[in-house]
Amino acid sequence: MTSATEFGRRGVAKPAIAAPPRAAAPRSRPPPPPKTAASSGGSTLGPALAMFFSFKGRLRRRDYWFAYITSLVAMVLLLWFEIRMEAAVKGNLALMLPLALFSLVLPFAFIWSTLAIQVKRWHDRDKAWFWLFVGFIPLIGGLWLFVELGCLDGTPGENRFGYSPKLGPATVFA
Repeated sequence: MTSATEFGRRGVAKPAIAAPPRAAAPRSRPPPPPKTAASSGGSTLGPALAMFFSFKGRLRRRDYWFAYITSLVAMVLLLWFEIRMEAAVKGNLALMLPLALFSLVLPFAFIWSTLAIQVKRWHDRDKAWFWLFVGFIPLIGGLWLFVELGCLDGTPGENRFGYSPKLGPATVFA
């Protein structure tokens, strides 16, 4: 009887010359960036703050609508709260100063978050931030933004702004 080194599976002889070892295939994408303290998973507030206030990365259509509607509801509720508080503190200067500061900061926070949400959605469509100015075109600007950001799907796979939020590096196993 022959030894196992002379025969392969099912009794077929192995080739006399071994095939040269294959070189490692080049990676198709760079390794993911290191996690920062805000996205280390220890805080549930970190990803939410990044969604509303960071201009980096991509935002898929579902998350765009969630963030946009959440921002709109928060703005209406805080404006309602501000109007109710104005009526309650009328004449009390000690309470009017914090309310005045709140009234000054509130619009900037909402403008910043709306711009961050839109910029990340443009990144998902593989377009740069200056496409925000399309919204200033009279009559068709708002419709263009609605179709481009709210209805059309993002770029599949990786683009120059990062991994696809639908299929990030954690969901792809090679």
